[in-house]
Amino acid sequence: MRTGEQQTERFDDEDSAKVFRDAVDEAGQHWPPGWVKGKGYIAPTAADELRYRFDRWAVESVENRTASKRYKQQRIRALEMYMFPTFGNCDIRSAEHFSKATIGAWVNKMLKTKVKRGSKVKDMSPPPRRSWSASRLPY
Repeated sequence: MRTGEQQTERFDDEDSAKVFRDAVDEAGQHWPPGWVKGKGYIAPTAADELRYRFDRWAVESVENRTASKRYKQQRIRALEMYMFPTFGNCDIRSAEHFSKATIGAWVNKMLKTKVKRGSKVKDMSPPPRRSWSASRLPY
């Protein structure tokens, strides 16, 4: 539960307010990193750092595809269920976050995951071997 007095910020236009609202949501209802009340971002690149979070990057990647709305919704749902719990907050530029060891551990976890197919519960089956390339991840 949040304690303390509610904080507010004023904007000259609605678009700026929406961008700020999204940044606050992304920061877990805290001031966004690099934000100074009444002044905005103190470092021009501070807001840009969020674009390197895997969850944002992956959703944007799916949304920019030339595919049906339903396909995109399915891919985003799969990301939310299977990838974001492990990699959502990771920096896509980080070799440490996306190393052979971290991805291998995630793959092994997914292989132990049970999924419902119709009325049956089965092991999640791995995709065909060729689909493990970066361009074929489940998003």
